[in-house]
Amino acid sequence: MTIGTCQVCKKEKDRPLSVDKCYSCLKEEHIDAVKEEIANGETTSTYLEDCVFCPYCGDELNNIPMDDNHAELFMEGEYEWECGACEKVFLVEVHVTFSYSTERKD
Repeated sequence: MTIGTCQVCKKEKDRPLSVDKCYSCLKEEHIDAVKEEIANGETTSTYLEDCVFCPYCGDELNNIPMDDNHAELFMEGEYEWECGACEKVFLVEVHVTFSYSTERKD
């Protein structure tokens, strides 16, 4: 990882060594590609994504509140979900992982 100017947003940010885009721009580019593949019918499912995509219309579920109404999206397992955009029901498989970071306190 290195700090450099992102060729998309032109901001000084952390980015992978061999890539000229920051992580935020790479993520946005990936999301757009997934949505396009679903819209074009090139794919009918996603795997290990950071957000939930409707496999019918490509709608992205993000900023889901962590409350009792959406608890199933924060517990490992397989659940049915109705898309708010196209109203089709699809399966969501939730994978839960933990990662940790540390730093010196002094």
